[in-house]
Amino acid sequence: MTERPASVLLADPHDEFAAALETTLADATGEFELRHVRDLRTARDAFDPARHDCVLVERDLGSGIGLDLLAAVRRIDPGVPVFVVTADGDEAFAASAVDAGATGYVRKGDPDALADLRDRIRRARTVRAGGDDADHAATIERLRASAERLDTILEHTTNLVFMKDTDDRYLLVNDAFASLVGVPREEIIGATTAEVHGGEFAGRFRANDEAAIAAGEP
Repeated sequence: MTERPASVLLADPHDEFAAALETTLADATGEFELRHVRDLRTARDAFDPARHDCVLVERDLGSGIGLDLLAAVRRIDPGVPVFVVTADGDEAFAASAVDAGATGYVRKGDPDALADLRDRIRRARTVRAGGDDADHAATIERLRASAERLDTILEHTTNLVFMKDTDDRYLLVNDAFASLVGVPREEIIGATTAEVHGGEFAGRFRANDEAAIAAGEP
């Protein structure tokens, strides 16, 4: 009996990556089928453990974040392969996702990532059937090492370093930034600009952030 196509669910608000992935998967004629959704709520409703062989999830999903979808999928089906899709420089997020149960991660900016992803989906499907988690353990170790290097850089630079998501919440800050604002790092992570700096400055900072996003700056 012919094996059915591997069913892939992609949760990503950006059409560019979805289109590129669809083209790559289509090169393997009849081997994959892709469903693309753009937000957390739709992705939760769409996921079917009896159908989907793999889930790909972006960090920001409009109505929530990728880790929310990862947790929801894991509650329903602990064994389905879930890959997080990240932009360059998101190693800390990728490491957190893998520690939270993601199978691995894919960099959008890597020109070889899509072809490699196709093979990884094949392997993940086989691993799920066979119960071999060696690839998962290797991914965790690689990401932890990358995250440790990032932490070392953040600890030793005197420049202000921070990263926020599209909901204006801080994802990462270094000690220099925390010292400047006078708030411990652990209290800044997850907080908004208004919560950290006060409402008087929030509008100005948000305007600067929106200008940077519009200009395509990191």
